[in-house]
Amino acid sequence: MSLDFFSSLDAKLSARSTWMPNVDSLDFVNDPTKSRPHQLQTPDQLRQPNVGLYALTATPKNHIFLEYESRLCNILNTVRPALHAALESETAEVRRVKRA
Repeated sequence: MSLDFFSSLDAKLSARSTWMPNVDSLDFVNDPTKSRPHQLQTPDQLRQPNVGLYALTATPKNHIFLEYESRLCNILNTVRPALHAALESETAEVRRVKRA
């Protein structure tokens, strides 16, 4: 994954953050105040937008947050294989050096 990809991504996210609406509350499918204590999402849930106990409804005021979440999930799913490959490569190199 090239540095240009990350620079472009940073520029896009920075540009969008300036017009994020000021919403006083979000509409959840399930009331989060009734599902205490907070439950962490599984790694599989984190890679999918708007799933799990804290999913948002498809109301207009949630739209921008859902759009951001979807984009961030796309980024995670794009970057994850490259990070995984890099980690495997580094692990193999450490093992090789330890054997030497």
